[in-house]
Amino acid sequence: MSDDSNMQSTYQLLADRLMNRYQSSADLQNNQLFVCVAGGPGSGKSTLSSAVAELINEKMMMQDQDDDSKAAVVLPMDGFHYSRSQLQSMGDSDTCQYTYEELLARRGAPWTFDAEGCISAFSAARKNGEANLPIYSRVKSDPVENGVQLLKSTKIVLLEGNYLLCWRCPRWAPLKDIFDETWYISCKSSSDQRQRLVLRHLETWSEEKTKMWGAGEEGAGAKADANDMLNAQWIDEMSREFADLIVESL
Repeated sequence: MSDDSNMQSTYQLLADRLMNRYQSSADLQNNQLFVCVAGGPGSGKSTLSSAVAELINEKMMMQDQDDDSKAAVVLPMDGFHYSRSQLQSMGDSDTCQYTYEELLARRGAPWTFDAEGCISAFSAARKNGEANLPIYSRVKSDPVENGVQLLKSTKIVLLEGNYLLCWRCPRWAPLKDIFDETWYISCKSSSDQRQRLVLRHLETWSEEKTKMWGAGEEGAGAKADANDMLNAQWIDEMSREFADLIVESL
């Protein structure tokens, strides 16, 4: 069986798992199941989250054809990157140990995320059952406000991101109060994970990035090695032990 077929089977199993969990749980807050989908950059968590949500929506619609609302939604934490203007202000501050250029080079590292804003927004979403949340635009290289919506009618909520399960770190630990179930996505091959990151970087490679890292695939590889793969190692150390389920992506 091919890797794609294996992952499709995994998506089906995960979708069924969440539907069964939702349907067998009588005391969910706001009648919503909140699921953490965490993992390092390039682990496949975004692809997995989207695929599982799509399958749930298809299955739920078949069960109730009179209800055309989406049963599942993905809420990414990438919208809580500090903006470039915020990084500039941080770099200009006497209290910050990094320059703006250093912050930009390590963008995606834990200290370049608004952890407090993320925790506050996701906690409010859990409490209220609805929210308008930011997403991250790789084209703009900045967050975009109101990019994704959670409705009270949503049944299964997949929160997806690098640091959502980093509960060994006090800064991220308050997130543990939000979730009903936690998954950690681990890439089977670190070289495959790195290659995914290189290809992703090349999709939006710019003159600015060429000046910082070098041109083409070599520059994208340098960026992956000096930032993403370091973040992935830290995330693994901070997260893995807190997962209800570890999913190996291919």
